[in-house]
Amino acid sequence: MKAVAHSQAEYDHIIGIRDNLAKANEVVLLAVIVWWIATLWFDEPGSPAATASALPAAPEEPAPVAQAEPEIAEAESE
Repeated sequence: MKAVAHSQAEYDHIIGIRDNLAKANEVVLLAVIVWWIATLWFDEPGSPAATASALPAAPEEPAPVAQAEPEIAEAESE
């Protein structure tokens, strides 16, 4: 819109409004960028990566113990 200033105070007021609108535009842009980063950071709910990370970690099973005795017994009987 067009604004005509008739005094220095009106001019300063018009310039202040313009500056505030420019700052508000930058704040909205920054908020949108942060929202996109936060939204795209996480995996989709149905994706394999999301379901794998949602499952609790299974406890590790102990390594099987080597059974050396039956092999020795079989070797002696032959």
